[in-house]
Amino acid sequence: MASETLEILISLKDEASKALGSIKKSFKDTWEAQVNASKVATAAILAAAGTVAFFAKKSIDAARESIALEKEMNSILEATGGAAGITAAAAIALADGLAKVTNFSDDTIIQGQNMLLTFNKIGSEVFPEVTETMLNMAEKFGGVDSAAVQLGKALNDPVEGIGALTRIGVSFTEEQKNVIESLVKTGDILGAQRLILDAINKDN
Repeated sequence: MASETLEILISLKDEASKALGSIKKSFKDTWEAQVNASKVATAAILAAAGTVAFFAKKSIDAARESIALEKEMNSILEATGGAAGITAAAAIALADGLAKVTNFSDDTIIQGQNMLLTFNKIGSEVFPEVTETMLNMAEKFGGVDSAAVQLGKALNDPVEGIGALTRIGVSFTEEQKNVIESLVKTGDILGAQRLILDAINKDN
C-alpha cells in the first residue's frame, strides 16, 4: 500500500513538473512574442518619425529658399528703381500660375524672373510673355538661368539681340530684322521686343 502511494505521489510530481514546464514555456513564448512585437512597433514608429522629420526639413528648406528668392526680387526691384513696372507680388503670382502648367517649379521660375528683372528695358507690358518665353527657351536650349540671360540681353538691346539669338538657333527673316532695327531707331523698343518674342515662340 505504501508502495502504491509512493508511486502515485511520484506520478503526481511528474505531472506537476510537466504542467509547470508547459506553463513556463507558454509564458516565455508569450513574453518573447510581446518583446518582438514591441521591437517591430518601435522600429515602425522610429521609421515614421524619421520620414516625418525628413519631409519637415525639406519643407522648411523649401520655405527658406522661397523667402530668399522673394527678398532677392525685392532687392533687384529696388536697385533698378522699379524699371520693370511690376511688383514682386505680381511676379510671384505669375510664377505660381506657370508652375501649375509647366515642368518648372515656382522657385525655379522666380529665380529666372529675378535675372530678367536686372534688364531694365523689359517692362510690365511684356513681362508675363517674357517669363513664358524664358521657360520655352529653357526647355529647348538649356536651363532657366541660361535662357533668362540670353533672352534678357536680346530684349534689352534688340538690334544686337537678333545676332545673339540667331547663333543659338532662333531664325529671323531679313524683313523682320529690318523692321526691328527701324523700330529701335524710332524708339519703339516695346514693338521690337514683341517681334523678337514672336520669332522665338514661333521656333518653339
